[in-house]
Amino acid sequence: MTDFVDPPNKEDILRQLDSLKTADDTNRFVETHFPGWLVLSLPEYSKDYPHLQNNWEKICVMAKCKPQYIILVSDITFDETHVATSVIAEFMTRNGYCVRRAEEFIACEKCERAIPCRNLWGLMREKNIPVPKQWSGKCSGC
Repeated sequence: MTDFVDPPNKEDILRQLDSLKTADDTNRFVETHFPGWLVLSLPEYSKDYPHLQNNWEKICVMAKCKPQYIILVSDITFDETHVATSVIAEFMTRNGYCVRRAEEFIACEKCERAIPCRNLWGLMREKNIPVPKQWSGKCSGC
């Protein structure tokens, strides 16, 4: 895995964020400055995990935007050497994207909706968050 530490020109890069108007602009921007950070985009969460979809939609209401895509990224690290990717993730969230670590989610084998990986499913289950009784790589309706 590549470590997406802040480049020396991070302030210049971050100043460009406000000029991004579309999803394509954002994708090109990220791929230019942090190639490989964006791993996959998914349309929504599996219907088996409605609380995840509901949380995302509530965040979008607070941000006064519409849900766009779930964006899986190779890493999100919150420290003083990874400020740029953290700020970009926050920018994307304010614009309707749900930014998650690629190691935590997979795409349903059939419909491409986001499903928590087995480990995350197990953590949710341990915390009594409603999840399917068995983990699966596809939605129960697929």
